[in-house]
Amino acid sequence: MKNRTAAIYSGTRRLQAVFALTCVLLFCATAAAQERVIAGVVSDSKGARIAQAEVEFEFNGQIVRTRTDESGKFRLVSAPESGTLTVQSAGFNPTRIKLDAAPCDDLQIWLAPATLVERIVVTAGDERIPVTPASQYAIGRSEIALSGALTIDDVLRQAPGFSLFRRSGSLTANPTIQGVSLRGVGANGASRALVMYDGVALNSPFGGWVYWNRIPRVSIESVDVFNGAISDLYGSGALGGVINVLTRTAPATFFDFEASGGNKSTGAASISAGKSWGTFGVGLALQALHTDGYVLVPPDQRGPVDTAAGTSDVSGSLTFSKTFGPRAHGFLRLGSFGESRENGTPLQINDTRITSLDLGTDWSSSNAGDFSVRVYGSSEVFNQNFTAVAPARDSEVLTNRQRNPSQQLGFAFQWRRPLGNSHLISAGLEGRHVRGHSAERFVDAGGRQRSLGVFANYSLP
Repeated sequence: MKNRTAAIYSGTRRLQAVFALTCVLLFCATAAAQERVIAGVVSDSKGARIAQAEVEFEFNGQIVRTRTDESGKFRLVSAPESGTLTVQSAGFNPTRIKLDAAPCDDLQIWLAPATLVERIVVTAGDERIPVTPASQYAIGRSEIALSGALTIDDVLRQAPGFSLFRRSGSLTANPTIQGVSLRGVGANGASRALVMYDGVALNSPFGGWVYWNRIPRVSIESVDVFNGAISDLYGSGALGGVINVLTRTAPATFFDFEASGGNKSTGAASISAGKSWGTFGVGLALQALHTDGYVLVPPDQRGPVDTAAGTSDVSGSLTFSKTFGPRAHGFLRLGSFGESRENGTPLQINDTRITSLDLGTDWSSSNAGDFSVRVYGSSEVFNQNFTAVAPARDSEVLTNRQRNPSQQLGFAFQWRRPLGNSHLISAGLEGRHVRGHSAERFVDAGGRQRSLGVFANYSLP
C-alpha cells in the first residue's frame, strides 16, 4: 500500500512539474509576442555615426528611451504598437519618424546639422535661462511651464538680450508697443527683430508689432532665440535677430491641456491635440485668455476717467500634416485670432481680427542637404480709438478713430548643406507683398510694399 501511495505521489509531482514548465513556456511565448525590437543606426548627413544620441519611442501614452552607443547603434524593446520615434543630438535638428507595428530592427536615421552658431540649450535647474549673452539658445517646454508667465513674451523677458518696447507686456500693453528688441537694436521704432511661427513671419504686416497670444501657449514645443544680425540666414527681416516659435507640424497623436486662474478676473485655458493615421495627421490648438488688468496710472495721480487696462483674446489653429518618408514632411495650417482691449480709459479701446493660411514643407537629403519652404498669407483688421484726457483726469474727448486693414502674401526658401566636418553653406530666397490702409477721421491713406531678397552664408571653422 505504501509503494502504491508513493508511486501516485511521484506521478503527481511529475504532472505538476510538466504543468509548471508549460505555464512558463506559454508566459515566455506571450511576453515575446507582446514585445518587438526597434533598432538601427544614427548618422549625420555625411554618414558619420553619432554617439550618445537620444532615442525615444512614444506609443499609446507610454515612452521608451535609450541612447546610441559609440558606433551610433541603438536598440530598444517596446510593445508591438505603432508610435513615434524621436531622435535628437546636440548640434543637430531632431528627427521624428512615424512607425507602424511592423518589425523595425534595421533603421537608418540621418540627422541634419543645426546652424553653426553658438547654442545653449536651457535645462531646468537653478538658472532656467542663461545669464550671459549667447548667439543662439533654446527654451523648451519645461522651461516655459516653470516660468509662471501666461504669455510667451513674459517668458522671454528672462532671456538675455530680449526686451519689449515698453515695460508692460502683452497682458496690458497696447498692440502698437508690443515690438521686440534683441540686444537693444531698434527698441524705439519699427522692430528690427523677426518673430516667426514655425518659420512663418509673425510680425504684423501693417506696423511690425507682434501679437504674442496668436500662438496657444500649450502647443509650443520650444522657442529658438538668435541674437544679432543674421540676415544671411533668415532674410532681410532679421537685421536685429530672430525668435522662432516651434510647434508640432508632423503627424503625431497627442493631447495637452492647461488652465489657470488668478486675481483681477484673470483666467486662461489652452489645449493642443493631434491624431495621426499612418502618414497623415490632424492637429488642433485653441486658447482663450481674459484679464481685467490694472489701472496704469499711480494712485496719487488717478482721476475718475482712469479704468483698468485689460484684454480678452481667443486664438486657434487647425493643422493638416503628412510625412513623405522618414526624412520629409509637410503641413497646411489655418489660423484665426481675435482680441479686444481696454487701454486705461472708457473710450480708449482697440480690437484686432486676423486670419492666416500657412503652407510648409521640410526635407533632408544626405547628398543634397536640407531644404525648407514656406508659403503664407494673412488678413488683419486693427481698430483703435484715441482720446484727449483732461488735466484733472476727470473727463476725456474722442480725438481720432483709426481703422487699419492689411493683407500679406509671402514665401521663403532655405537650403543648407554641410561641407566636410565643420563647414556649412546655406542660401535662401524670400518674397513678400503687403497691402495696407489707414482710415482715420481726417486722414485716409494706404499703399503697397513689395520685397524680394536673396541671401547666402558660408561658415568657416
